[in-house]
Amino acid sequence: MAIKTIPFREIEERTEDMYEATLVMAKRARQIVDDRAAEEKMEVYEEELPLLGEPQVSENYEEQEKATTVAVEEFLNDELEWKYPELDEEEESES
Repeated sequence: MAIKTIPFREIEERTEDMYEATLVMAKRARQIVDDRAAEEKMEVYEEELPLLGEPQVSENYEEQEKATTVAVEEFLNDELEWKYPELDEEEESES
């Protein structure tokens, strides 16, 4: 896979707060990694586990795009939606 540059200017055009955008993309990347791990775990349960020995590479191995790259592309394509958690009435009165 070729190394891609991160288009900061394009990110700045889509958000008022670069830090917020970074957090949103990072959280999405973590979701992608978690989803991939869950899929891999399911595949392992479906296959017979090897006995002790050298680790074996799965026959179904395929190189995937990095989760951070996918998250940035989704952000730039306006495919991500996020919202702020709603504050409870108690928290609002304390503020």
